Amino acid sequence: MLDLITTNAAKHRMITVSRPIPGGFIQGGGSLVNSNSSGLIKGTNGTKTDFQFDVTFNKKLTNPQGKATITVSSYYKSDGTLDSEPHTNVITSNAISLLNLLGTTASFSSKANLVEEIPGGTIAVEGGATFQLEMTDGNPDKLAITLYRKAGGIWFSSNWVAVTTVKQTIQDGEITVGAATKSATIEPEIATAIAPVVIEPTIKAYPNPFTEKLNIEFSSAI
Repeated sequence: MLDLITTNAAKHRMITVSRPIPGGFIQGGGSLVNSNSSGLIKGTNGTKTDFQFDVTFNKKLTNPQGKATITVSSYYKSDGTLDSEPHTNVITSNAISLLNLLGTTASFSSKANLVEEIPGGTIAVEGGATFQLEMTDGNPDKLAITLYRKAGGIWFSSNWVAVTTVKQTIQDGEITVGAATKSATIEPEIATAIAPVVIEPTIKAYPNPFTEKLNIEFSSAI
C-alpha cells in the first residue's frame, strides 16, 4: 500500500485586532472653582484653580511618565497668614510613584515642587512634597487635588471634607482616563486537509504453468 498526500485549497484573509496595554493613561486640562479649599495656601472662594496633566506608561510599560501642573490663586502667604494681595502658587509633579486606573476612575501620586510666582521669577516654597490626584472621567468629570507638607499637614486641598479631599465637578475643560491599545495584524494559519490515497496494483504472472522461470508484472493507475 502506498500513501500519497493531496491538499485542499483554503481561503484566508488578514485581520487587525486591538488589545489593552497594561497601564493606560490620564490626560486633562481645565479648572476648578474654589469653594471649600483648605491648607496653608488654600484657594480663595470664587477663584479658579487651574490644572493640566498628561501621564502615560513608558514603552516598556514599567513606569508612568509625564507631568501634572496645578496653579492656585490664594490670598494666603506660604506660612498660612492672610494677605491683602493675591499669591499665585504653582505645583509641578516629579518622581511619579503611582498611576492606577480602574474603569473611568484613576489615581495619581508623585513628589512635587511648590513655588510662588513673583514679578520676574519664582520663589521656591518646598520641594519633594507628596502630591495626589483623584479623578473620574464621566458626565460630569470630577477631580480632587491634594499637596501634603513634608512637615505634616497640607499645603493645598481643592475640596476638603472631614479628613480627606473629595472630588468635585470641574468648572471647564476635560479629563480623560483611558486604557491604551495596541493593534496587530494577524494572518490565521490555514488548515490543510491531508487524505490518504489507497492504490490497488494489478499483478500478472506468466507463463502459467511454468517450469524454470516465472515473470511477475506489477501495474497501477498512477
